[in-house]
Amino acid sequence: MTLTANTSEVGQNIAEVEAKIEGQDLQVAFNSKYLLDVLAIIGSEEVQLGFTGPLNPGLIKPVGKDTYLYIIMPVRVAM
Repeated sequence: MTLTANTSEVGQNIAEVEAKIEGQDLQVAFNSKYLLDVLAIIGSEEVQLGFTGPLNPGLIKPVGKDTYLYIIMPVRVAM
C-alpha cells in the first residue's frame, strides 16, 4: 500500500507499507490527524482497513478483534 502525505507548509512524503489487499484498487484521502489518533490508541500491531469507495466512510479495527471499531470520513481532494 502506498501512503502519501501532502501539506503546503511541510511538503510531501510517500511511504510504502506492507499490506494484504483484497478487492479493487482504490484512492481515498483522510485527514492524517484522525488516522494518527486511532493508530495511537488502538493497541494492536496490525489493523484492518475497510473501504467501499473513495467518498464513503472507512472502518478501522484491530486484526481479529471486534473490540474496537473506528469510523473515519474521507476528504475530497483533487487527484
